[in-house]
Amino acid sequence: MERLGIPMSTAVDMFLNQIVLVGGIPFAVTLPNAPESIDATKMSEDQIHAKIQKGYEAYMSGRTQNAAEAFSRFRENHS
Repeated sequence: MERLGIPMSTAVDMFLNQIVLVGGIPFAVTLPNAPESIDATKMSEDQIHAKIQKGYEAYMSGRTQNAAEAFSRFRENHS
């Protein structure tokens, strides 16, 4: 909320007032569609096992990144 110049308490009050005014959450609540290449609900069991195997092989060969460090770099580059 800092970027908008609104204190958090004011933002929460605004949100709660909107819930009362519109009779529900004042925005659509949806889940993003996962790309088919990673949507396990659209894969066969063999495809899922192949992806797991590929990830395991990447891990064993050292072709992985520390998630905390990767997210930290992402935030630095996109803030």
